[in-house]
Amino acid sequence: SVPKVALIPEDQIAEHMISQAPRLAEDALKFGDGTVWGFTDATYVQKYWDTVQQFLAHPKIKQVKLKLIGERSETETLLAQNKHVHRQVKFWYEHFDFTCSMWIFGTFVILVITRQRPYYLLEIHDEVLASNLRLVFSGLWESLPEPNKNTPTLSRGNDRRG
Repeated sequence: SVPKVALIPEDQIAEHMISQAPRLAEDALKFGDGTVWGFTDATYVQKYWDTVQQFLAHPKIKQVKLKLIGERSETETLLAQNKHVHRQVKFWYEHFDFTCSMWIFGTFVILVITRQRPYYLLEIHDEVLASNLRLVFSGLWESLPEPNKNTPTLSRGNDRRG
C-alpha cells in the first residue's frame, strides 16, 4: 500500500509524541518482538526533556524494548540516571554527531529534526520501509560493543570496517 506521511510542526511535536505513545507501542508489539530501533540526537532530548520523560514513563511504552544508538553526551548521561530499564543505548563512535533522531516502532518510522529551526517531526507509516530499517538497525546493534566502562569506544580513526 501507499505510505502515509504526516508532517508535524514544532509547536505540536510534544503533544504528538505523548498522544501517539500507545499507538506506537502497540504497533511495535504487533510487528516483531516489541523492539523499537533507532538513534537519538541529543538535541531532541535537551529541547524536549519533559516530553521524553513522559513518553518513556507511559505504561504502553514500558512494554517495548528501546534499543537505540546514541551519542556520548551529558544529556544521555542524565537520561540514563532516570533508570528507564526498557531503554538501552549503545554508542557507535566516540565523536559521532547525529543530526536528527529516528525511531522505528513496528510499521512507523519517526524522524525528528531539532538541530535547526524550524523543528519538525516526520511520521512515515510504511511496513516495507520500517521492516528494512529494523533489519539494518538490528544488525548494527549486534555489531556494537555492550556499553560498559571496560569497553573501548570506537572513534573514526580506529574504525576497522574499512
